[in-house]
Amino acid sequence: MKRWKLMLAAQVALLGVVQAAAAEDRPAPRSPIGPPQSLEMLPIPSDPFSLKSGAIPANAIRILNRGDRRLNVSYWDGVSAWQAKALEAGINTDITCASCAGSLVVIYHDGTTTQRVSLKSGSGYVMGWSPQRNAWLLAPPDTK
Repeated sequence: MKRWKLMLAAQVALLGVVQAAAAEDRPAPRSPIGPPQSLEMLPIPSDPFSLKSGAIPANAIRILNRGDRRLNVSYWDGVSAWQAKALEAGINTDITCASCAGSLVVIYHDGTTTQRVSLKSGSGYVMGWSPQRNAWLLAPPDTK
């Protein structure tokens, strides 16, 4: 019986030594994967319409979506129907209308109500969220 107790004590002691050695050999924690905790936005170019090469055609408008999601607008085709157009986030989109005679009528939902605007052909516009108005705005690029 005394021998059995001695073997049990030796095994417990050995187990303690092994666990202590294993604790020292544990690898250091990994650094987290994914985006850094502090994200920085890229600066807006001085000419937001320079992102797409070429001049804006005389029978078109160009809209830069400064939002973080795809936005949808509709425009009157100048003949008989409304046409839908998706504006991808961060991208310029040209809307061409050969029958619109100098201006395009565009409708969009600003988050509260449907807005209807007449936009001059051959011009560029910006669509983005306005925290002051708590709504999406479609306006010339110099409008705050």
